[in-house]
Amino acid sequence: MGTPETLELEDTIGEGGFGVVYKGRVRGPQGEVQVAIKTLKMQVMSPEDKAQFRDESILHIKLRHRNMVGNCRGQGP
Repeated sequence: MGTPETLELEDTIGEGGFGVVYKGRVRGPQGEVQVAIKTLKMQVMSPEDKAQFRDESILHIKLRHRNMVGNCRGQGP
């Protein structure tokens, strides 16, 4: 799908040690896709947690699943 033009958070799906997961939508040049968006609680994550999340993100990027939009860095809600 490329770089998203807009990312919209909708309902909360769940919450865990790393942060909150939301149901959301990405709207881009090729249309709209429903996605899950994981946000992080960086202030409460240890260096080990950050490394574990990084490794999980790398695995997701390698999966190249049609429903996997990508890994973004930026400001959360």
